[in-house]
Amino acid sequence: MVEMGLMMFGMIFFWVALILAAVWFVGLLFQNGTSRSIPSQDQMTPAQVLDLCYSRGEINREQYQQIIKDLQT
Repeated sequence: MVEMGLMMFGMIFFWVALILAAVWFVGLLFQNGTSRSIPSQDQMTPAQVLDLCYSRGEINREQYQQIIKDLQT
């Protein structure tokens, strides 16, 4: 009787561990690598935020240059 209970516990533990490992592995596969390389805007300097906006095409070259001048003064 005890052996049956231990065997059932072992099977449950095995399946839970297998499911957790699968979820962890799938999370690694679909992890966005860029989220780690780009800090949040709260951690960025104003010049870094400006560079990011310019690289995304949110502002044009003239706007970028004007804001750089404004930041330097």
